[in-house]
Amino acid sequence: MNIQGISLSSQNIVENNLITELTVVLRKQFSQSLLAIVLFGSIIKGNFTKTSDIDVIVVCENLIEDWRARDKMIFALTEDIELKYSTPIHMNLVSKDEISHAIESANPLMLEIYDANRIIYDKGNFFSNLIKNFEFNLHKWHATKVEKGFWKIPGLAVIESD
Repeated sequence: MNIQGISLSSQNIVENNLITELTVVLRKQFSQSLLAIVLFGSIIKGNFTKTSDIDVIVVCENLIEDWRARDKMIFALTEDIELKYSTPIHMNLVSKDEISHAIESANPLMLEIYDANRIIYDKGNFFSNLIKNFEFNLHKWHATKVEKGFWKIPGLAVIESD
């Protein structure tokens, strides 16, 4: 499996193998309910180091709601890969409804993902369309990125009425 858009310098070969292995595990675990696997953070921004973690958001349908059960699931899915590659994986496991709400509320995590992401798996262009909708909302809210990690979103507090 080729992970497009990730540099394959010798420093990043291990990360590429880790991502490939993680993708296989996630596709096997979630099968048809898997909607998207998206990398973000330092691995995409180009400042990934040997002490960095891999930031990934995984979007699924029919996901269990209990956050404790999700944490256990994340641990079970990532533990062997983290040990094998000596690299921590910071996985955000979210439902379709949760990610849809996040794009309507300018969730800070969505701002970070919007700023720099690499879609690894995208069933039916789900995440690509989600990002387009988020971009539309950012324009509607007159959002601007002020500096690294900071956004000004003046239109978010505006309540529209008919």
